Amino acid sequence: MLSRELATIEQQSSQIRSYARLHELLEEAEAQFVSEDLLACSQHLEEVGSIVSELEGGPVVQLVDALHTEHVIRCERLIYKLSEVWKRYIIWKIGRTPHVTELTIATAHKEEAEAFARLVEAVQRQGQLREKMSRFGRSLLADIVTPMIKYESVIVTSPGSTTFRVEFNESKAPLVKDVLANLSTLFTFLTNRLQAHNVIAVDLIKIMGSVIGSEFSDTVAKCCLEPAVPSDGSRLDSYPASALLDFHNQLVATNFLSSEKTGFSNLVSNLEALCISKQSQGILLQARAIMKQELHDTIVVGEPPISGKQGFVYGTLPKW
Repeated sequence: MLSRELATIEQQSSQIRSYARLHELLEEAEAQFVSEDLLACSQHLEEVGSIVSELEGGPVVQLVDALHTEHVIRCERLIYKLSEVWKRYIIWKIGRTPHVTELTIATAHKEEAEAFARLVEAVQRQGQLREKMSRFGRSLLADIVTPMIKYESVIVTSPGSTTFRVEFNESKAPLVKDVLANLSTLFTFLTNRLQAHNVIAVDLIKIMGSVIGSEFSDTVAKCCLEPAVPSDGSRLDSYPASALLDFHNQLVATNFLSSEKTGFSNLVSNLEALCISKQSQGILLQARAIMKQELHDTIVVGEPPISGKQGFVYGTLPKW
């Protein structure tokens, strides 16, 4: 009997300590939120969530439910704040007339890179990092990559720069070799900024690649690389296969693409087959066009009808 009462007292004491710890954590999390120490705030809210989960099923149901609600509200507020701070480091400026895209990733100085690294960890702890990199990747596809493979582009940036600016000339189509060079410059910029000073523990480019890598490869291949493959085998040497392979290797080295077969590597290894296929399709289209032509024309033989009278015989002659 005594041992049972002691066990009950110990359980109650443990719960009291948990509630006291929750109060302490929530107070500290609030202070850190106000001071924008968002990583520490995220860590404390994680611990709050863990303690509340341990208290679930206990005797004070209403109090635990209230604490759970408070935890959810604090986390949602933190996620919103993280999004605001994220925009201080990754800044998009889009212009339509003229068509210009400017991307800034503010991690040039080590202090900036370290602050961004803490932000990334806080976002990851709240389970939002994949969503953040997915949105970033979608913007990259829509506002830089897609227009870059459609229009002649002029890039304004420099090694170590925090800003990548690209101007699009919508009246001119680009050469494939220029597209590959521009895309390579873009990914060099992304690598330098998203892995700045080696202080960002998470591989952001790998996360982005896991979300949009396949779509990126398919878009570039189908809208730019494949249409440029010549149908004349004698012109195949002019295709920038070496530059394409170098770019593919760059994407693999940065973990944006896996080392497995991709749309790029398949295109490089099957250039000759694609050329023959295009040539065959061209011959087939020509054959279909010939088959649709009329083989004979109808002509009038003799004098044309006069005053409504019946004319002479109509017939058909081959068209020479």
